[in-house]
Amino acid sequence: MTYKQLSTKFGNVDAAESARVFISFLDSATRILAESKELVCEMLDIRRGQRVLDVGCGTGDDVRRMAELAGDGFVMGVDSSKAMIAEARKRGPGHGGAVRFAVGDLKGLPISSATFDVCRAERVLQHVDEPLDAVSQMVRVLKPGGRVLVADADYGMAAINAGDRATTSSILGIYQKNLRNPWIGRQLPGLFRACGLSRVDTRILPVPFSDFRVASALVDFEGLTRQAVNERVISSQAASRWLLDLQTRQEKGDFLFVLMGFLVMGQK
Repeated sequence: MTYKQLSTKFGNVDAAESARVFISFLDSATRILAESKELVCEMLDIRRGQRVLDVGCGTGDDVRRMAELAGDGFVMGVDSSKAMIAEARKRGPGHGGAVRFAVGDLKGLPISSATFDVCRAERVLQHVDEPLDAVSQMVRVLKPGGRVLVADADYGMAAINAGDRATTSSILGIYQKNLRNPWIGRQLPGLFRACGLSRVDTRILPVPFSDFRVASALVDFEGLTRQAVNERVISSQAASRWLLDLQTRQEKGDFLFVLMGFLVMGQK
């Protein structure tokens, strides 16, 4: 599967020939983004006995972590992919309180209104068609006083240390083009206020990568350059030079790629 296919099909994993590549990608992302995930849990301040909803739960790693924090509470993971939910159930509930996994998406969560104390979504809104409706659904299932947190990246703010500025801009343009909502990070505070949330807290977290191989596990620079060449955005010679430059910088200890993450929380 090409990088473009991986990026564009995350909104409909079950339509792909195999979900294993998506599951493998999420496992890599969980390891790489461990620090930001802990900050999300810290911001949510999950307490024992609370009811927590994770929208776009994937394989359920974050559900199991939040279940530990909720103790004798209840944590539910929802994902639009049947394959992801099957994998989450296969991996089990973990060692926390009551856990449930169910198929559902942000077009209409299969959950009664005012049900949860906390709702979160991570790297989900970049893939949905209507982000405002998605946030509205999350707000709907919250109890009054409940908190919602969305963690997502703003790919228009991605940066990479490379010598060829024109080629770098073209590659980053392709990177954004592959997503439905590449600027979702900067849009989140406004979406929260438009949905009536108060006490909106916005934190911007730079996520730097100094290892080319680790960054490639998330971004797939080779896949992006192939796509750019196939779409005639850059020449094959420019693509080769650009990749060689990144690999040379890795050897010199000069490689740097930065994603800008937005963690936005509001209260109903």
